[in-house]
Amino acid sequence: MTPLRWGFIALFAAREISAILTVATAIKAAIDQHQDPDEACEQRIKAVVPDNKLANLLLFESRVWMFFLLGRRISPNQYRGIHHFSYHHKDGAASNAFGWIMVILFEAPLLHLLLHFIWSATAANVVTGLTLLSLVFFVADYQAMRKRPISLTKNTLIVRYGLRAAFTVPLADIESIEPLPLQSKSSQNKPSAQYGRNQNLKADLNYSYHGSPNLLITLHRPIGKVSSITLGMDRPGSLISQINQAESPTHNPEAD
Repeated sequence: MTPLRWGFIALFAAREISAILTVATAIKAAIDQHQDPDEACEQRIKAVVPDNKLANLLLFESRVWMFFLLGRRISPNQYRGIHHFSYHHKDGAASNAFGWIMVILFEAPLLHLLLHFIWSATAANVVTGLTLLSLVFFVADYQAMRKRPISLTKNTLIVRYGLRAAFTVPLADIESIEPLPLQSKSSQNKPSAQYGRNQNLKADLNYSYHGSPNLLITLHRPIGKVSSITLGMDRPGSLISQINQAESPTHNPEAD
């Protein structure tokens, strides 16, 4: 193996170790002090990494290792918000993720042996290493979709979805929030009066693992380039009700 390859491997390993150590420190503090795990990681990473693009990459990797290593210790109630909403039951998202984990666990040793004997030990090790990294991601995403909620604070909607970066929407910027009728398999390839104008809807941001989203949020003015958001949630009616209450002038929710 050439020195360049060894250098690349060393750089990759150093970055992964850095992410793991950051996660360990952040999550220990978050659990001990009942902090928001996302905010704990962000505070530590952005304190030492000023570049936003690099910081966002490290934040994503931190979430991966956080949920892979410590997902069972995280509670949805640790995240900032007055009300929390789940999405992991929608279209069997968590069950599908768990199924992929089982497939990888069953397939990895068989593929390693096959490549070892018909190709080379090096190829087998490389492919197995990449497979194990994909396993880390699937386990982390499985834990994140069950523990990392969509949350409503006094003034904002925080959209967290699996390992994706959180997207914050001020409630004052929400023009409308409405349910999207479910599309049956028989109507997927033809127009449907029930589905109406949402038949070919393409939002700027789509948060849905499988199937069709069941909630549409339209904004008064764009946040960056985002004017509309679709969500796939377990109970979309609950979020609609809570947002309508929060926007009501007679409603006075507790502070964050």
